[in-house]
Formats: sequence, structure tokens, C-alpha cells
Amino acid sequence: MEKDQLQKFLMAVQQLQKKNEKIYADAVVSVVTQANHKQFENMKEDESMYGELLRILKPDLDEEIETAVRETTKNVTQSVTKNVTQDMILRMLEKGKYDYDEIAEIAGTSVETVKKMAKSAVIVPK
Repeated sequence: MEKDQLQKFLMAVQQLQKKNEKIYADAVVSVVTQANHKQFENMKEDESMYGELLRILKPDLDEEIETAVRETTKNVTQSVTKNVTQDMILRMLEKGKYDYDEIAEIAGTSVETVKKMAKSAVIVPK
């Protein structure tokens, strides 16, 4: 595609309003971008076109970033919660003041999980 054709194409994509139109347009933009990578790189060098490209693609980029942040936050929270819970269980087992049922109740997990941790850590409550 020529530069002016790409510009017209991007302007047409920008005018789309319906969600399903935007979804299909995103797929087409992806294909067009891959097929015309050099032209897009040249357009990036043109500061005004780069600004236009960024303005057109910004909502999609923002959405992708927001999704990535949300997923990362969720994964980190789950991982930290799991690690803290496991650490708490191990400390309670080491103290020997709690039986498996009490530890499971406090930690919000199953007795089987506590038993597996006690066995794998070679910790036996007193």
C-alpha cells in the first residue's frame, strides 16, 4: 500500500463506532500493519503521521495495557497470598501449638493440604 492509502485506511478505521466493527477493524489493521511494516515505519518517522497513528491506536493500546496490568495484579496477588498462607502454615506447624484442624481453619485451607505440607516439610506437630 502507498502512504496516502494507508493514511486513508487509518482515518476510515478511526471513524468506526460499533464494537464489532472495531474488532474486525483491529484484525484488519493488524494484517495491514504486518504486510506494510516498512510503510508504517516510514510513517512513524513523519512526526505528524506518528501522532495520528498513536491517536488512532491509543485506545487499543490503553486497553491492552489495562488488561495486562489487571492480569499481572491478579497473578501477583494470588502468588503472594499463596506464599504468605504457606509460610503461616509452616510457622504454626513448627510451633507445635496447633493441630491440623486448627491450622486448616485459621489458614482457610483443607486439613489435607496442611498434612501434605507437614509431611513434605518433615514437621510433625507436638
